[in-house]
Amino acid sequence: MTTKTITKKRVLQIVKKLESINYAKISIAELEKLVNPLLKGYYTSVPIYPPDTYIFRGRICDKPEYLKELTYPPKELVANFGRANDKGRSIFYGTIGKTIPMFELNPSEGDTLAISVWKTNTKMALNHVGFTDEVARELKSTRDFFEYPFADHMRKTSKENVAVYNYLAKVFTQKIPKEKAYLYKLSIAIANKLLGPPMQGIIYPTIAMFGNADNVALEPSFVDKHLQFVSVEFIKIKRTADQGSYDTLDSAVDVDEAGKLVWTGKLLTWDVQGTNSMSFGSGGDHWIVKDGKGKRVDPKPTQEIHPNYTQIEARFHERIDGAMGLTKTYKLDNYGETVTVAATLHLNLRTNEKFVSYYIPVCKDPFLVAASMIKSTDKIFEHGKLVHQKDSRTNEIVLRYEDFVFNNHVYIFSEVHFDFNKLPKPFEDPVELHYTSLRYDI
Repeated sequence: MTTKTITKKRVLQIVKKLESINYAKISIAELEKLVNPLLKGYYTSVPIYPPDTYIFRGRICDKPEYLKELTYPPKELVANFGRANDKGRSIFYGTIGKTIPMFELNPSEGDTLAISVWKTNTKMALNHVGFTDEVARELKSTRDFFEYPFADHMRKTSKENVAVYNYLAKVFTQKIPKEKAYLYKLSIAIANKLLGPPMQGIIYPTIAMFGNADNVALEPSFVDKHLQFVSVEFIKIKRTADQGSYDTLDSAVDVDEAGKLVWTGKLLTWDVQGTNSMSFGSGGDHWIVKDGKGKRVDPKPTQEIHPNYTQIEARFHERIDGAMGLTKTYKLDNYGETVTVAATLHLNLRTNEKFVSYYIPVCKDPFLVAASMIKSTDKIFEHGKLVHQKDSRTNEIVLRYEDFVFNNHVYIFSEVHFDFNKLPKPFEDPVELHYTSLRYDI
């Protein structure tokens, strides 16, 4: 049971005072005293995240050597204000999606990043702030915040409580320019009230991705005991324009006794060759793979990284931000010559479109190989049925393969030039064939 101890009029009076303050001069402790009256009688419902909740964290950095370089910085190195941290206070900032750190960090072409993956080993209670209509409009979010039960509950509480929640949301999600970092003082004062037992952290909409995904700010004490390292990828930003792309330079899934990362020199992948026991779902921007018993399967360092790809191979393997791909290899008997062809089914999570690309290595008759693969495009689509719908008990995004529409594009990457205009059309509807070789890029 809660007692209403503040009126909406009083809320507006406090807000007016807070908006007239010179934040360059006031201390965070003084701000906390001003915020305290707002929180008298304030109440909220708290989401409890289950064990095995996955969290991503990114850093622009050189290749890290130790695991400790991937987690929160030690307090003696925290020299700047953050959205939830004072100077000298450590906070683990993470995200619920893989590509969000790239947006948050705003890297330039050529920058190297360490994108680490972690999972909880116990339940996690997160306070929440920012999930309001006003914030959604301000950030131009395309999702419905009120699909979250906790956000839907908040708008149904008393008008005084809603007024406080709306103000906290506005403050916590405002865009702060680097030269005015002192404006973080108010959100820090709010975070100091929202953090602490029994809460392990705060969840809030990501500003960099227009509120279309979530950030978390976690207490170091919780991270130390209950956040387990899963993997890290060391990547290089190749292109920031359009959808962006990057190259994976290395990966690690283990740490030695000294706390050093064991780099593998390989890509993190799932081996789905010859099996239908795995199902694929989406975490919004990354695959969520489960075995036949519904248990989540983490990718392993199984595929060699080939920095010496040919120009055509590099084009075929280029990663597209916002899209995910299922790649499978096929061995074809081409008049006594065994040709290993790669086929990727691409699912664009932004447009809900699917398309196919093929890589054909140097061989005697690439035309016949391409024709054979195009005629088998339906088999590639069949492979896509591994994609599954979300588990309603988790926060995975709904992903049904049948919702993806073929955009009538088939891409052929061939090491040897041939007349692609004579290739058969795989479907009755008009299909646009895109052909790339060392001589042509159409």
